[in-house]
Amino acid sequence: MAFSKIAAENLGGSTLPALAGGSLTGISAGKIAQCVNSVFSNNNSTNSSTYSATSITKAITPSATNSKVLVIINVSSMYMANSETNIDLGISRSGGSSGDGTILEFEGTAGYDQDNTGGGAGGTTITYLDSPAVNSAVTYGINFRSSNNSHNVYINHWIRGDVRPRSSITLMEVLA
Repeated sequence: MAFSKIAAENLGGSTLPALAGGSLTGISAGKIAQCVNSVFSNNNSTNSSTYSATSITKAITPSATNSKVLVIINVSSMYMANSETNIDLGISRSGGSSGDGTILEFEGTAGYDQDNTGGGAGGTTITYLDSPAVNSAVTYGINFRSSNNSHNVYINHWIRGDVRPRSSITLMEVLA
């Protein structure tokens, strides 16, 4: 189907109203109000079966209580030190209306080593859309623990070479 151009004189002196995408589709989508990001290169390790904080954290202050926060965390160079150990990961939040602590767990997805030597798991990316329901600072991060609390697990693990691994966290405020 071809569309033809309408000449201005055929509009009767009127102008067409501006339309938002939602008017055309019936979908009202949020807009990104702000985006913050940090990159971390320091090695973190634990042998605890209780969640421990890592250095991967970032704060954002939503402009409205009905805003959502899109959390994107890239964890690099995970390493399990010994036998049958995996890294459990959890997104942490402090400052949200529903309380602080680990808000979402990603157990067992970050690697598993079934022999007596260490093993690397590469990295993983975690994406989560949160509703903190505040317009004050909210800090997000990644917590981790060892599934076998006698062996260390690591993130941003570096063994040799000049290139250090880096993990990152990106937070985006999505307006309602």
